[in-house]
Amino acid sequence: MQMPTMLWARIIGSVVALIVAITAVRASADACAEPPASLGKFDTAAAGAPAPETPYLDADGDEHKFAEHRGQGLVVNLWATWCAPCVEEMPALDALNTALEGSGVRVLPLSADFKGADAVRPFFARNGIAALPVLIDKRGRLAQAFGVPGLPTTILIGADGREKGRVLGVAEWDDADSIAFIKACLGPETG
Repeated sequence: MQMPTMLWARIIGSVVALIVAITAVRASADACAEPPASLGKFDTAAAGAPAPETPYLDADGDEHKFAEHRGQGLVVNLWATWCAPCVEEMPALDALNTALEGSGVRVLPLSADFKGADAVRPFFARNGIAALPVLIDKRGRLAQAFGVPGLPTTILIGADGREKGRVLGVAEWDDADSIAFIKACLGPETG
């Protein structure tokens, strides 16, 4: 018994659509698979985990959650003004945020400073940090929720709200290879 041509066309069309979908998912995963050396120690142990629901604060003390950024990639940097390596990489994160403008990826620097915005604002002013928002991880709750071993730690969250990987320690965020990697790994089209 022969199958009608229309049925074969539907089967072939379905198989092609499935192959395209699998290729897109693989491309998304592969975009985060090989970070450049400029990002230093890259860890994927928690990849796939959803971003925590723990809130963080803006400069005015208003609470926000990562869910507000669904559809955007996030570079979540956990840092403090008293942390020398954190201070070292902050200008590069500022440059990264500028380089990411219009890409659908944002940098969220969450300070663990006890004085909150009162410590971060003058630090940003003294160091010419102009492209980053003042954000606070009150009492280190997000650092705890992410299970970070120390500062600085930067969590890469995809547009789907799931962790893609994390950088432990200082990285060269403004390096061309780092910027290209962040855009490919976290851009909205990668989910």
